Amino acid sequence: MNLFNVFLIHCFVPDNFGFGFTVPVVKDNLCDLRAADNYRPITLSPIISKLFDKLIDRGFSSMLVNVLLDWYGKTFSIVRWAGCYFRCSSARSGVRQGGIQSPLLFKIYTISVIRALRVSDLGCHLGDVYFGCIAYADDIICYQSLQKND
Repeated sequence: MNLFNVFLIHCFVPDNFGFGFTVPVVKDNLCDLRAADNYRPITLSPIISKLFDKLIDRGFSSMLVNVLLDWYGKTFSIVRWAGCYFRCSSARSGVRQGGIQSPLLFKIYTISVIRALRVSDLGCHLGDVYFGCIAYADDIICYQSLQKND
């Protein structure tokens, strides 16, 4: 546990914690297996980072935010496909598919987008009820009312 305390105190994780192998996993076997959008990228992370994920999942303090910023700032991945490894590349957006903390981080981001839409009052209303967007899982549909020109 001392190792994790050092991370929290210094808001730093080793560079290798951000490294992972990305394995494309087929979304639908009935669709075109040659189409890149028919694959979901799953990142295989070092086991020590998975343990840290579990600590995050159990509700560590707000100092964790700085650790996450450091950690996600050094996220690199190598794609592994059919036993071949491709060049290392930096992942500068999104959350890791398969990461324990990823759903929570995505939810925090999504809620902030929905709140910003609601505050801006953009979108549709049905009476007094706001329908600017509908969200389900990782899909968001934004609505905008159109006014007819008289």
